[in-house]
Amino acid sequence: MSARSRYKSEVPEDAATGAPQLKNNRTAARAQLPTRICATMRKKDETIVEIGKGLRREADDLTREPLPRRWIDLIRHLNEKERKQKEEENQQRS
Repeated sequence: MSARSRYKSEVPEDAATGAPQLKNNRTAARAQLPTRICATMRKKDETIVEIGKGLRREADDLTREPLPRRWIDLIRHLNEKERKQKEEENQQRS
């Protein structure tokens, strides 16, 4: 069901031309409502897409940078500590 057909009952059409008969400004606003909503949503969608592209570019740059040396040292230290703890637990079980 199209947006126009949903609002057909609110805006009577001219029998000869099929154009909406606009009696006052309120009726005119109702006739344009689906178009305005679609245009607004399309604009919001475009904005969200552009924000997403910008975030992806920034994230892509960040993910390609090497980790700081201190972080690498910390990761290695924690891995070694975890390995030693597991070895100790295995020795206590046996």
